Amino acid sequence: MPFVLLLLERRRSDTQLFVKQATVHGARYIACRNEAEAEKDRADRRAIVANLKKRLSGGDKALMGNAGYRRYLRMTSKGKALDQT
Repeated sequence: MPFVLLLLERRRSDTQLFVKQATVHGARYIACRNEAEAEKDRADRRAIVANLKKRLSGGDKALMGNAGYRRYLRMTSKGKALDQT
């Protein structure tokens, strides 16, 4: 089943959601996607990765201790951090 566009009227602005439902083993699931929120999240991730790249030039050890950055990093077999873009 394809997503259906749903427009929610709000006081400040309208919200567009793409909604679809699925039934799996008798349980009903509803999936929603907000394109505006997805774009904001994408821009936030890009800014974090760009900042990481800049900070990695000074060394990777300090960044691995930072929980906010750790999920965007991984160690290679040679011990150098690579970004996961």
